[in-house]
Amino acid sequence: IDRLLVVLFLSVLSICIFKDSVIFGENFGWYNDQVFQYNIFYEEWYKIIKETLNSRVISPYSWNLFLGTDFYVSKLFTVTGDIFALFAFVFFEISNMSRFLSIETVICISLSGLFMLMLLDELDVKNRSLKISLSILYALSGFIVVFVGTYMFHRFYAFMPLIFMYTERYIKNKKSYGFIFVVAILFLQNYELTFSLSLYLVLYFIMSYKLKYCEDSIFQIIKKAFRLIVYYLVGILMVGFALVPLLLFIKSSTRVGNFEYGELFWGFDVLVGFISNLFFPPFNIRNYEPFYLFKTLEYYGCEYSFYTTPLLVLAFILFNKKASKKEKKIIYTSEIILLLFLFLRPLNMIVHGFSVPTFRWSLVLIIHHIFLMAYIFEKYDYDKHNYTSISIIVLFFLTIFFINLFINNYENADILPSVAICLTLVFLLYVYETVDTN
Repeated sequence: IDRLLVVLFLSVLSICIFKDSVIFGENFGWYNDQVFQYNIFYEEWYKIIKETLNSRVISPYSWNLFLGTDFYVSKLFTVTGDIFALFAFVFFEISNMSRFLSIETVICISLSGLFMLMLLDELDVKNRSLKISLSILYALSGFIVVFVGTYMFHRFYAFMPLIFMYTERYIKNKKSYGFIFVVAILFLQNYELTFSLSLYLVLYFIMSYKLKYCEDSIFQIIKKAFRLIVYYLVGILMVGFALVPLLLFIKSSTRVGNFEYGELFWGFDVLVGFISNLFFPPFNIRNYEPFYLFKTLEYYGCEYSFYTTPLLVLAFILFNKKASKKEKKIIYTSEIILLLFLFLRPLNMIVHGFSVPTFRWSLVLIIHHIFLMAYIFEKYDYDKHNYTSISIIVLFFLTIFFINLFINNYENADILPSVAICLTLVFLLYVYETVDTN
């Protein structure tokens, strides 16, 4: 019933937000790659599939043009790796591509919440309100980054909880064949994010084992992951047809391998944006773009959002007060490692598939924070004094957010950012109501 509630809530909310495209079929393309590439790719992909099915004759020219080496990887990640589109294009007639793409975005938002809820069940989180709150916050955090309009990122984000769900099953019983298929699906969405996620999986595996299962050394824990590493390689090989054009693409890309990461740290405007987005949604002051896209002077420094963080601050206050020394060492070490890789541009570039530094892979930090909050809130009780202090902080930043909206007179201000923070406050109220007053 909880899974149905999460999917229903997110679906209705998303349809309301994208009603112009979902219901009325208006243009679903806002900026950059979505306008100039993705929608065109989808239209061409649909056309050659339908032509082939209707004529029952494969057109070598059309397929070769579409899947040619120069643009194959771009189209692979954007279109041909899209399992929703392939299914829809084969079995249905698509009369309005904008409507289809907006519906797919609704599906991605709903699946994000559903798969996160399934992961939290696998992590043995018993608190029902906690599971539902974190699942919805995860789905909303995924929407608010540039994952909307960059379909491959959003699909990747939606399926990402499954790889951790199957990792947990492997930790419990050493068998998790579903892991293979999830790796294949994620690799087809985006190789750079797969690279980031793969590196984080090593950290997660060690962290999870040390927190819940054993006192083994890191080397011994990695030895226990040997079969999972084999599963990972099998998953990549399942979609091996993508490897050759991918390697050619990497070889010819000016972004990859040139090590031109610029300064050691991000610019001041990026750091200020990052810190502010720990407490309230990103926004800009230009009405011709969606207001929730925080834009900086550095293009690749604009893609991040952390709706989970107000809850994370609450969790860390509780954790610092009640956790053991062992737990503190594991949790704080993992957080510091991720932030170092995010802020140090050379390390950031490596994690981004040896490409340019970017905040795109901060989706790893989002799911990491979900794990920490689930672990902390499930294990420890809260008290009224700490709730009051953190509520004041959250309400302060929420006030700033709405003042900004009012001053800049946004014409198309969606309700989603407000809903995300309100859900956070609702959960804070839940925590307050469940405090043991004795």
